[in-house]
Amino acid sequence: MMRKGGPSWAVTITHDVAMNFALYVGCCFGFISKSMYSGRVPLWPYKQLGDYSDSNLSRQWESWWTQLIHERSSNLSNGVLNPINSLFYPPEFSDLGDGQLTNCCIEAWPLFSSWWEMPAGGRSAMAYWESVPNVINIVHKFEQKEGKNVKDFRLHIDLVYTGVSERIELRQNYVIMALDIQQLIEESWWMQKLRQIG
Repeated sequence: MMRKGGPSWAVTITHDVAMNFALYVGCCFGFISKSMYSGRVPLWPYKQLGDYSDSNLSRQWESWWTQLIHERSSNLSNGVLNPINSLFYPPEFSDLGDGQLTNCCIEAWPLFSSWWEMPAGGRSAMAYWESVPNVINIVHKFEQKEGKNVKDFRLHIDLVYTGVSERIELRQNYVIMALDIQQLIEESWWMQKLRQIG
């Protein structure tokens, strides 16, 4: 957004298929369990897709998730909105090596992909939620409260369907959050965030 004669700012709200798929795998194979998740959005159901008995598998998944989000954050901080993550090459997932996590991903991909491509679900639903926060009104309200115009800033928000209980803020201008209406429109969070960056 740009105000004539004033600062320019941008809030981008989008979704990333790699992060959503990683969380889908986490839910399907029980790496994200109800006991460790306190979010309001229901988890994808656990599915017994295969017999994966490696006790390190949960740690491998967690490491993969962490690498995915840090690579995404790094790309964005360098001004690169790269839709292709170097740790996400479906449907073979050769980037993950020959371990059981690769097999989990191969097994889960067709189920996730069919949901992701549904006309009324998946990425179509995600696109709807991207427009829920009325960012122009939020910035206007902030300016009224603070009695000044915002400074130049950029804020990128990646939405994930479920699997994260709280917002993940890897940098001041990069946030990951679930499709949780309360998180998306929480005024106090928006005001605090704009004070940090705007």
